Amino acid sequence: MNQNLSLSFARNSQTLDRLFQGCDDIKKHTMKLGSETVDACIYYVEVAVDNMSVEESVIGKLLGKLMNLPKNEIYGFLAANALGITDVNELSTYNEVLMGVMIGDAVLIIDGYDKAIKIKSKGYPMMGVSSSEREEVMRGSREGFADALKCNTALMRKRIRSNHLKVREFIVGKESNTTVALVYLDNTVRTQVLQEITSRINQLEISNLTDSGIIEQLTEENVYSPFPQYQTTERPDTAVHAIMKGRITLFVDNTPVALLLPANFNDFLKTPDDYYERYTIVTLARIIRYLAAFFSLCLPCLLYTSDAAD
Repeated sequence: MNQNLSLSFARNSQTLDRLFQGCDDIKKHTMKLGSETVDACIYYVEVAVDNMSVEESVIGKLLGKLMNLPKNEIYGFLAANALGITDVNELSTYNEVLMGVMIGDAVLIIDGYDKAIKIKSKGYPMMGVSSSEREEVMRGSREGFADALKCNTALMRKRIRSNHLKVREFIVGKESNTTVALVYLDNTVRTQVLQEITSRINQLEISNLTDSGIIEQLTEENVYSPFPQYQTTERPDTAVHAIMKGRITLFVDNTPVALLLPANFNDFLKTPDDYYERYTIVTLARIIRYLAAFFSLCLPCLLYTSDAAD
């Protein structure tokens, strides 16, 4: 949306609220600035800008100065580059605001000012993530999911910087009150699948939810099937590739294992390295995997039948 920002705070706020609709990891903090109480608000990714009241931060210094200025001086102060702070920039369009938030900065909009103020933060922190031990790769990212759900959704937001990436949060468990999040692209996801998994999560009636495996068992379609109906992963890049293909990633707080859905047989024969190697090598490797799976399933039966015939 390449339209310029308006002087109207209400219009800017409504437009941005609509663009960020369904993004539960993006927060909006409203406030009153100056001695004449000018409306203002800040948009930010929750994990990237986790504490906006710290006085030593750029955000804290800027807001602290604006709180004590008259209305007419606020605009002059902002136009003068906010005390010359190099980490503060003006944004003119809604697209620039979107990108500013997605890269991990905070964006301030003020009533009567047709520019948004991008306040640089530390961006997406490392958040204590470690590499995945089950899905090691020769190439590609070494990051793996952490136990904290907010950290995991931030790892997804860091890789897909688009307002089409939606994060919908649910509270499951009467006693544990565990947060569950669905992450998907609203312009590629299959609506029927999204509605079905949302309905199943809302219908869950359990007292305690401690792992994504419980969600997997309680929401699978055929409980008697010996085959897994969800794909699991501990790698953000694997989840991103699935989301880009219209699939959904499900996170449960306090577990580093994400569920990818829907899943088919072919998904379980892929490896993270497949996305980073040349297609000829990947194609050959997949053919070998399919042959290996076929022989491992069928050869013992053929040998047993042959021995029985003898």
